[in-house]
Amino acid sequence: MSIAHDIPLEASLGHLPGPPMQNSGNRPLHRISDARRRQGISVRSAARRMQTGGRIVNISSISGRSGRPDQAPYAAAKAGVISLTRSAALALAPLGITVNAVCPGVVDTPLTRRIHADRARVLGITPDASLAAMAARIPLGRLETTEDVAGVVAFLCSPAASYMTGQALNVCGGMEMD
Repeated sequence: MSIAHDIPLEASLGHLPGPPMQNSGNRPLHRISDARRRQGISVRSAARRMQTGGRIVNISSISGRSGRPDQAPYAAAKAGVISLTRSAALALAPLGITVNAVCPGVVDTPLTRRIHADRARVLGITPDASLAAMAARIPLGRLETTEDVAGVVAFLCSPAASYMTGQALNVCGGMEMD
């Protein structure tokens, strides 16, 4: 997906929590592995089109920063996005191409609402109560919006970020700090 003439944006792969790692099958691992492989191809294709100068912004996740017991394959894949970002940044810097990643936390999307509806059923609470409990765990006290993420992507594509490359920026209301 492109948000400007020379600024490809690799879309994020949504994820539903799964069973404990030892109880999961191979399908989730293959699905996520395939998506990350496509992301690497997208970065390479974007770099070929740019050739001299440009911005690449990958979407990772705070799940790629630390382990998640119900998201092991997803967390590993998102950590891979961060590593891909850093490797591509080193490789493409001589061409004037910066490569950075954005690591969202809990974004208020239909998928997030579906996850909380499922959790609410299991816990015997309302979906709104489940979402409120999640928001209470976020230091800034609310779910993030797609606009929160887009604002950071826009910054990374702007001249103000021309000297930033290989960075993975958390956009998560303080859920993950590093």
